[in-house]
Amino acid sequence: MSNSLTIGRRQLYDLVWSKPRTQLAKELGVSDVMIGKMCRQLNVPAPMPGYWASLAAGTSAKRRYVKPELTYSVAERIAEDREEMIGLVPNVDPSALDIPIPSLPAFKESIEQALRRYEGLIDRVPLPKSTRGTHPAVEKLMAEDERRAQRVATYSWETKPEFASPQGRRLLAGLSRLLWWWTDLGFKPSSSGTRYIRLGIVCGQYHTSFEVGLTTKSGASSLRGDKVASEPFQLRFDSDGRRKNGQGKGVYTFADFDMALFKSMTLMLLSEREQRLRDWIDWRYRELIRCREEAVRKAKEAEERRRHEIAAAGAALRKQRLDLLDSALNGRDRADRLMTLVAEVEARLTTEERADGRFIAWKSWALSEANALDFRKRTGQELLRWLENFQLC
Repeated sequence: MSNSLTIGRRQLYDLVWSKPRTQLAKELGVSDVMIGKMCRQLNVPAPMPGYWASLAAGTSAKRRYVKPELTYSVAERIAEDREEMIGLVPNVDPSALDIPIPSLPAFKESIEQALRRYEGLIDRVPLPKSTRGTHPAVEKLMAEDERRAQRVATYSWETKPEFASPQGRRLLAGLSRLLWWWTDLGFKPSSSGTRYIRLGIVCGQYHTSFEVGLTTKSGASSLRGDKVASEPFQLRFDSDGRRKNGQGKGVYTFADFDMALFKSMTLMLLSEREQRLRDWIDWRYRELIRCREEAVRKAKEAEERRRHEIAAAGAALRKQRLDLLDSALNGRDRADRLMTLVAEVEARLTTEERADGRFIAWKSWALSEANALDFRKRTGQELLRWLENFQLC
């Protein structure tokens, strides 16, 4: 609850009207000042001072204490719809294989139905009055035109102003009105660049750039030389820039800026935003399924590795046990043969020869070798350590 991004408008609205702000702040671990700030940021009406005291006293509700409805701008409605649609994607850890991934629920309405809802909100927003002034993005275009005019007066090769003509000024006035109207809808018009200024519009999480220009009498447009009908103005969104010759629903050629044009542009943007959001949600779900399949594959590979490791460890232990047995048996048999050899050599020698130092040294060495080879000569503790190597308990 540290910022407005962690809670939606509807949730915040329900919370601030469910209990006093001080109590709510304590439960959420923030200050009541922060809750007030969040209400202002998210345009959520909060209870006026005295509301909770009035309820506690049981007094009759006064008009100023009546709970207002949560109203929406187009942008606010879009933002809440977006959060609701994102919530359709199951919140399942793909690595938690014991938790099944449910199917992606169907969207509760079609794109056309969503656009009709947005259109109802759009129709409530009037066109800005001409006295509102020039939009900052248009002021930037005018400043660049003025710079070009000053440069052209000195350097003939400098790029000429784009909007110096009466039609150009009319275009900028209409564009300013459009940008103010989008601002009233809750969208965020913007401009970037200096000499080559790019206009943009953000609606929800969807951003697109666009450009405007004048068409000439011959039908050629200042927008990259596209062939268009002999109308004075043209506006094109970059979402359709990949289409051949720039043709597509994102290209508008028109004689005047009016509500019909504004609505057409805005609904086109909202339609594309809605489609992209749905495509993104479908992608997120497919990505969730892909990650689950990858987790299943890795789990199977890990299980297969464990089986191989267990089998290899079992084979190694069996070989170790057989090697211990073979070593003990071979040592015992060799010790017995060595003892027999000592007895046979000793039987061949006379009493004087047995007293010879060479025989005595060899016999001592041979018997010690026999004792070292014969596990039966080991102590009890040595035998227990030898048995431990069989790992039977």
